[in-house]
Amino acid sequence: AREARSTTDYRRIVEYFPASTVAADARWYLAAQLERAELRGDALAELQRFVRDHPKDKRVPEALARQTALAERLQRLADARQTLSALTAIEPEPTIKGSDGGPALGARAWAKVYEEKLFKGLSAAALQHAEATAGLEPPLTRVYRGVTELSQDGAELIPVDAPSGNHEFFV
Repeated sequence: AREARSTTDYRRIVEYFPASTVAADARWYLAAQLERAELRGDALAELQRFVRDHPKDKRVPEALARQTALAERLQRLADARQTLSALTAIEPEPTIKGSDGGPALGARAWAKVYEEKLFKGLSAAALQHAEATAGLEPPLTRVYRGVTELSQDGAELIPVDAPSGNHEFFV
């Protein structure tokens, strides 16, 4: 799976060989590649699928740690708390590699940093409410909008991420 060069290659491996160990490797590398490309939401989704589809893989604790960090950066704090709890519940305690190339730490020591961010000053009732409403918040994508006709500031072309050329429609 390491020989794959693009996210498309990794996705094909997962699609064609879903039950193989190669699929686990492909999903792992796909998540890393998406993370490097700053596609944190997609990387988080791939890591969640990795944990769901390959629960016996030795990289599951590392995947849970990466999920916690990504969810915290995406402000999905309830997801981050849930993943952090799953990570710290693993017995025997796994070690987590430092994201900055630092030494590996025990999962509970690694989790201390995130516990301060995720649980700071929240009452038990506030945490319970956040957990109950976590799935109700849709993931949002930032959209940049140009001037509209309703604003009466005049027409303006805005860039759109769409194929260019003669495709029988205009962008």
